[in-house]
Amino acid sequence: MRQQKTGLKPTFAKLGKLLTEARGRNAWLREGAQVPQQQTLRTYAKALEHSFTVKGRGRPAFKARNKSLPALEYTSRGFSVRNGRLSLAKGIVIPVVWSRELPSKPTSVRVHRDSLGH
Repeated sequence: MRQQKTGLKPTFAKLGKLLTEARGRNAWLREGAQVPQQQTLRTYAKALEHSFTVKGRGRPAFKARNKSLPALEYTSRGFSVRNGRLSLAKGIVIPVVWSRELPSKPTSVRVHRDSLGH
């Protein structure tokens, strides 16, 4: 927040360093997989960079927990698809039902929690 008020542009490298320090201090952050945490920072850094460079773009808005559904994005290092099941970091396995045949192997995956908690 301080960086936004001062106008400094936090890069992904700076945000990644802050994430590493925060994971060292907080056990609950260490319990989660690092790949989706880094991807969230990468998405935020990209949105923030666009707010500085693209005319008419505002700063990234905070999403309230009660108004949005949780989602995590995994890049190719954080997941694999084997035998119709999606294997995520930290040993999480989710059955997958594809709506169509994929033209190639997926390079990223976004996992959403629906309103029923599934």
